[in-house]
Amino acid sequence: MRLYYALGLAVLLLALSVGLVYELKKRNERKLRRQAYALYLYEKGELSAEEALKKLKDTPYYPYLLASLGRFKEAYEALRDEDFKPFFGERYAASLYLKEKYDEAYGLVEKLNPTFSEPSLTALEAFINEKLGNEEKAVSLWLLLAERHPTSYFGRLAELKLKLKELK
Repeated sequence: MRLYYALGLAVLLLALSVGLVYELKKRNERKLRRQAYALYLYEKGELSAEEALKKLKDTPYYPYLLASLGRFKEAYEALRDEDFKPFFGERYAASLYLKEKYDEAYGLVEKLNPTFSEPSLTALEAFINEKLGNEEKAVSLWLLLAERHPTSYFGRLAELKLKLKELK
């Protein structure tokens, strides 16, 4: 008889555990839906940037909101997901380039390069090297882009840049 009680208790505990895990998952889904809705309201114009920042602080949507506000450094630093860090880092490096902070942009690109091999990052690195006066490095990057991505936008851009350099 004791065996039946122990077995019944084990089944009951298992059912309670499964139920608890299911409820926690549902609660997290509801929380994420509320956060996504707040972001939607901001993008629709029904929520101010300040309110959205306050509501979405410490959520997965916070870096996206910061980036949409043009606050790329904060977005890059707030990001917790290492898989997305290179994408935000590239955008931050591009914003530094546009602000003519070439040394800072170059440092960030160098940091991103080993883990992120997108042609857009290679093109950005080539542009930065041109601004810093590193023509040989820029040409080697343009050649690399033209070779690896001949039919893409970046490959064609690289071919154009190389042809323009030949004309000089």
